[in-house]
Amino acid sequence: MLDLNFLKLNKPLKIFLLHILKIFFYIMYYIFKIIKLQFIPIDSSRIGSFYYLDWYYTLKKNNLIKNNIKYFFFFYDSKNTANLQWNKMWQQSCYDGFLSNFFLRYFQFCKNFDYNNDISINILPVRFKTFDQLINYGYVNQNLFYKDNLESITNNTKPNIFFTKKEELIGLKVIKNLNLKKKEYVCFNSRDSNYLSVTKPNINFEYHNYRDTEIKTFINSINYLSEHNIKTIRMGKYVKEKLSISNKNFIEYSDSRYQTDFNDIYLLSNCKFLISSDCGITIVPEVFRVPIIYTNWTLLWRIPKWARNSIIIFKKLYSNNLKRFLNFEEMLLTDYSNFEIIKSKNLQWIDNSSEEIMEAVKEMNMRLSNQWISNDKDLVLQNKFWKIFKKHDIKSPDLYIGSNFLRNNENLL
Repeated sequence: MLDLNFLKLNKPLKIFLLHILKIFFYIMYYIFKIIKLQFIPIDSSRIGSFYYLDWYYTLKKNNLIKNNIKYFFFFYDSKNTANLQWNKMWQQSCYDGFLSNFFLRYFQFCKNFDYNNDISINILPVRFKTFDQLINYGYVNQNLFYKDNLESITNNTKPNIFFTKKEELIGLKVIKNLNLKKKEYVCFNSRDSNYLSVTKPNINFEYHNYRDTEIKTFINSINYLSEHNIKTIRMGKYVKEKLSISNKNFIEYSDSRYQTDFNDIYLLSNCKFLISSDCGITIVPEVFRVPIIYTNWTLLWRIPKWARNSIIIFKKLYSNNLKRFLNFEEMLLTDYSNFEIIKSKNLQWIDNSSEEIMEAVKEMNMRLSNQWISNDKDLVLQNKFWKIFKKHDIKSPDLYIGSNFLRNNENLL
């Protein structure tokens, strides 16, 4: 639906302009359909909305853009940019001008047409649908459709964006000031509701709170890494709770004078690996091909199957009616991001414990140092998990569910 409320005009004039705009959009729609041009909006206010850009440029490098479609990317909500450095690094690939609001309304208009219902389908590595929608979607072979895209994205070892020489020198100075060494420190981030409360106070984002985590559950992992002479740095902006622990190898960067947009991106792109809960910040190490431990992941149908050298462990859903945890297939069948569904079914999200997170950290540290050895049972459990997705089980070859997590939750398979 088109919205002209941003214009301070009387109602009759708004209605007239709305009709004119619709006619103009119809003409644009059919012209762009003929020349195969699609518009894709990138929300500047959310750092996690830049995936399409990265995937597009990877596929373009490998001549894998399907159906000869041309894409026009544009930023919107630039006044509330989440990270100025991140925008700057992508700006040459994305329009950011006075016509952005016009393009956004055209995009919204196009969503009413079947042709644009899947406006970016050709540059996706996996299908963003729930299990039920995947099964009934209509493609004869989901794997064949996305196989080339996913393989191209997971095999791309070189980032599509980079720091300038000047920026690299600034970043190295920051690393030195923090007494760190590139690729030898670990970043971690714990999602809380404070960031959105501060940056968008007029919008109620409580429906996202199921993704929040307790920062204290990372302490055991910080201490474990410290024992192995690995420094940890707590990332974040406008965090709700400061983590005050006595550990010479821990840096509370999020509450320090060093916290800037540039430093956020540089530190995340040059760490050994990131430990994070379910939030948009993971896109930075993903783009720079840095390993990630995704803790407290919630929605199985949103697993980042394109992630390289990464490990995932999940929050669990406890049914107060059934007096048990839902198994993984049950978690996949429904969109449990919907608070009303959680409430109506009397369900409760259970966070990862400190021990579960620490075991995933141990596994990652050993995998990266070529010390990890999977036993036969581990391989069986991994295969059993991915088979839940049936014919849609395509994924990055080195994306794993935490081995210890699967051993201790075998009953959920």
